[in-house]
Amino acid sequence: MELRWPNGRTAVLDCAHDHVGTSQFHPLHGQVRQARFNRSGINADLYIAGHRHTWGLMTTEMQGRVAWMCRARGFKDHGEYETVKGFEIQKLGHTITAVFDPNAYTETGFISCFAEPEEAAEFLTYKRGR
Repeated sequence: MELRWPNGRTAVLDCAHDHVGTSQFHPLHGQVRQARFNRSGINADLYIAGHRHTWGLMTTEMQGRVAWMCRARGFKDHGEYETVKGFEIQKLGHTITAVFDPNAYTETGFISCFAEPEEAAEFLTYKRGR
């Protein structure tokens, strides 16, 4: 998906139920793999998925661009499946909110992601007040 602003700025989002690749050590392995190896042929600014009932946020510079990798936990509580599979109990990250600033001065200021919508709302209020 591509978002376009009147000033010409664009953001490419790679949104998936899940990205290929898992790791017991890193909840964003699939998103990092997608961003690094670019199997879709599209360099996205934000890679986001859900599915695994865990959450995580990461931003880094790779291959000449700043990219966000995100996973939303969703609203399902920790249950038997997660216990059997050894997933860590997490209580946050039900939703991930991305705030875009098409007038940002730096690449790192263009997208900011939050695990809690209240924090994103406060940040958006701050950005609008600048």
